[in-house]
Formats: sequence, structure tokens, C-alpha cells
Amino acid sequence: MNDVNPNLGDLFAQLGLPDSPADIGHFVEAHRPLDPTVRLSDAQFWSQSQSELLKQKYREDGEWTVLIETLSAMMRAQPDSSDDGSAIEGEGSITAARRYGQSARAFQSAGKVDAAAKAAQPRTPREAQARMAAEEQGRAHAKT
Repeated sequence: MNDVNPNLGDLFAQLGLPDSPADIGHFVEAHRPLDPTVRLSDAQFWSQSQSELLKQKYREDGEWTVLIETLSAMMRAQPDSSDDGSAIEGEGSITAARRYGQSARAFQSAGKVDAAAKAAQPRTPREAQARMAAEEQGRAHAKT
């Protein structure tokens, strides 16, 4: 496994799940949409060890955090009834971008933003400090 630049397949392999793009797509389709107020690692479809692994990788920050947040966004997108799942689009997926936009608008329209923001607040000073460090690291890599 490539720890320097892991991908979703690496994350699924770590979780002990089938890790091909098609398998990941099937997993997402089978388990979404995830309630926006539920942390991905707390979703009911994970085993305890999978949940703990997601929490650990998220705390480690870096590339794993980005992948977990990407998976979280994928899990929260509403299924598109016009998509039969037969096309694999890969990165830059127009279908995924459309789904994400629809899901974000629905989430906002439902008035769930404040509750989700409150639920996303750091639970401990250490977590708050880790988030600040991650933000600084991200800004250091940002193009200006």
C-alpha cells in the first residue's frame, strides 16, 4: 500500500473491503445517503474495528483525512435516479459533482447547517489544535 499518496482503494483495503473502483461505487450506492448529522465513522454500516480505523486515520490528518472527507461527501450525496451506474467516470466526475451540489442545496434548504456545524466542532482542545495545524498546512500548499 502507498502511504505517501493513498487513494480510496487504499482506504477500502485498510477497511478490509473490496477496493476496486467498481466495488467502491457499489458500496457507496448501497449505503447512501448518509444522514448529514452522522459522522462517517459513526455510521451503522461499519464494524467497530472499521469505525476505529476511520477515526484513527482521520486523526493522523494529511492525505487520509482528505480521503475520508471525500468518502463522506460521496456517502451523503443523494442517489440520482437517472444514473443507472453503468458508466465509470473517475476523477472529475460530472455526475458526482451534480449529486454533491444537489445534496448540498437540499441540506441547506432543510435548515440542517447550524446543527451540523455544531456537531462538527472540535470535542477537545487537542482536536481543535490538530485542525488548526491541518489548516495551516493546507494553506501552505495552496496556490496563491
